[in-house]
Amino acid sequence: IENIDKILLGGGPVNTALLSQILDLKSKVYHSFGMTETMSHVAIKELNHQLKDSHFHAIDGVHFSLDNHSCLMINSDYLDNTILTNDVVELINEKQFIWKGRRDNVINSGGIKLYPETIEHKLSDIINEEFFIIGKEDSLLGQKICLEVETKQEIELNKLLGNISKYLDKFEIPKAVYCIEKFDRTATEKVIRDKSFDRAVIKHKETLT
Repeated sequence: IENIDKILLGGGPVNTALLSQILDLKSKVYHSFGMTETMSHVAIKELNHQLKDSHFHAIDGVHFSLDNHSCLMINSDYLDNTILTNDVVELINEKQFIWKGRRDNVINSGGIKLYPETIEHKLSDIINEEFFIIGKEDSLLGQKICLEVETKQEIELNKLLGNISKYLDKFEIPKAVYCIEKFDRTATEKVIRDKSFDRAVIKHKETLT
């Protein structure tokens, strides 16, 4: 692979396990941001070498703004209209942003907005199995943070939660943990969070009874 000068990664967030393998490559590795509506990537960030940082940088002819929900808006020379995304970002300036998560995944817990993707990134070093963070309705908090893990093995919950607390802010720590043998996925292998979570809750209720 090191015979390749530049590598462009698309798709979802890059987890820390993959990032650690990328760091020592001679190849320059970039992470891209784009969607069907933009016809190609509109921003990139370098994942290794001197330019490694957490910001996406706009390509030439593209600039960014925010709507009133802090979702990214994309303007470019080659698009007729402004593209409104469902991606919540921290806008550094009109050419740079930090991606925080999808608006439809945001958890409002006790009045604090929490981004599952940000929490998942923090946990990717200590949970080896596939997992995700999701919000569940709660009478006190509005929504509480739940962790769901895809595993056939028994998990030592106290040990897991003890490890998690070292990596997360106190508001990010899951209030409940669910395990299920197999997540529901789309034809392209993306996890269907709501369906997987509902099935796990039913399974845990059956286990309790």
